[in-house]
Amino acid sequence: MRRKIELYLYRAESLFWENWLGIRTRTTRLPYERSRDAEHKIYTPTIYRTIFRVLRSLPLKAEDVFVDLGCGKGRVVCCAAYLGAAQVIGVEYVKELHDIALNNAERMRRRQSPISISLGEVEDFDFSLGTVFFMFNSFGRKTIESILTKMEDGLRKNPREIRIAYVNPVYGLAMKERPWLERYGFWRRFDVVMLWRSKLDRQS
Repeated sequence: MRRKIELYLYRAESLFWENWLGIRTRTTRLPYERSRDAEHKIYTPTIYRTIFRVLRSLPLKAEDVFVDLGCGKGRVVCCAAYLGAAQVIGVEYVKELHDIALNNAERMRRRQSPISISLGEVEDFDFSLGTVFFMFNSFGRKTIESILTKMEDGLRKNPREIRIAYVNPVYGLAMKERPWLERYGFWRRFDVVMLWRSKLDRQS
């Protein structure tokens, strides 16, 4: 019974935010949403209550450039644009998901930030850009390692503090092993979430 109530509340919450923002990101399994390989996981949207708790815990600032790595249909991107930042960027390698995210970004209501959706592999993103990065458990260990290496290279090119939200952090150990990162937030309610930030003294 408790499980049924939780599922009902989850669906009601999703319906509310989808209508409030004017977007459609709830998942129906389609062929292109299947995992391509061990490094690219099945598309699964993050629940809204987790998204908003993450965004408020970062916290998201008006001058931030927010980047969702593996943005799927654009749910997190639209929530970030609703709360406000200097710019919001989504990166997605599946063309069909990219197109849905782009459509959601264009149609959403109550947007406070400009949104751009980039088509391509997350490893190819220019990591000298961005101050806040969001990742769900969308990638394998190899991809996470590559992302972190390129983030560090981006910090050398453009020294600044960056913050990283990692939801369902299966490969959180890979982040712990990076001496330029420090964890400053963690919780297990609804989803497991780790918040990390760069150490300014290691960006030279």
